Amino acid sequence: MNIKLTCIIGILNLFLFSPANSFAQNKVIHLNDLIQSPDNYSETFTLNESEEINSLVYDIHPTVFISDAEIKTFGQEAPVKAEFHAANYTLLQTTNQNYNAVKLLTIKINKAADLNATIDAATLTAFRSLKYILIECSFDCNSTAIQNLFSNLEDILVFYIIATPE
Repeated sequence: MNIKLTCIIGILNLFLFSPANSFAQNKVIHLNDLIQSPDNYSETFTLNESEEINSLVYDIHPTVFISDAEIKTFGQEAPVKAEFHAANYTLLQTTNQNYNAVKLLTIKINKAADLNATIDAATLTAFRSLKYILIECSFDCNSTAIQNLFSNLEDILVFYIIATPE
């Protein structure tokens, strides 16, 4: 009987924590949790990845800003960051050479209704280097609502932060 129980536990662990399981692979993490306690995520991220995420979010890097049918690039080198408001999602599906080196895509969400949309990461083919998506909510949002916002994330890691205006 112990052998059967061990096999069942082993199978459950394999299912729950395998890369094929989208929940285990694409868990949405509050950015502050990662930055304040990177050791808690050592099985998900290396120290270098945690430092890269912190740098991409908080340091100045070449950036492309996407807004209202306008795409503006700042910096001398290829942008490694992109920022846009959820209402401009269709502009992400266009081909633009400024998207090629983007590692971090920041999506600014100003109202809860914007979380009802679905962002299919498979359509973001112009973002060849995309590794991270940061959701910046201007209201109290949660990881479940953000998880439901995406489909086909594969190896893209998603973080969120609540940035309420003062």
